Amino acid sequence: DTGPSPVNGAPCVDVVIEDCIMHNFSDKGVSVGDAPDDTQNLIIRNCLMFNLARGVQCKADSVVHVIDCTIVNTTNGLHGFEKVADTGGGIIDGCYNNILSSNTVPIATQIDTVIGIEYSNIQGAVWPGTGNLNADPLFRDAASRDYRLLPGSPCIGTGKFGDNMGVQY
Repeated sequence: DTGPSPVNGAPCVDVVIEDCIMHNFSDKGVSVGDAPDDTQNLIIRNCLMFNLARGVQCKADSVVHVIDCTIVNTTNGLHGFEKVADTGGGIIDGCYNNILSSNTVPIATQIDTVIGIEYSNIQGAVWPGTGNLNADPLFRDAASRDYRLLPGSPCIGTGKFGDNMGVQY
């Protein structure tokens, strides 16, 4: 769903990015927020992102929800910041069932950023939020980019509503 796009300064609202694989480029998987055309209620769902500079970057009071995603081998898995003074930081909120693994910095925040994430495995960081883990997700073969979960993974059945964490194939 491409959703509505900005017209005459109106924001993008209720856009869904779903079932995507984003990989092997030196920029962001998803980047939103160009004040005054801020993004509102962007949902990034069931996506696999690997080998990127940043998985999801949000700025300028834009609002993004990341759900059921696997973000691996990035500089920053999730990144919220204020790009231009007085435009506000990113709001990455209502996020759950994600796996952030083998990222240089799993979650990076700067001025005016809001991050709300729960029931997610944030390997390499103890992040506040109900049900969050800091564990090896036990991928089948990360070296070959097989990010399915092995039996015994701490991400199986421990997501919100008892779901598995991460992208579902």
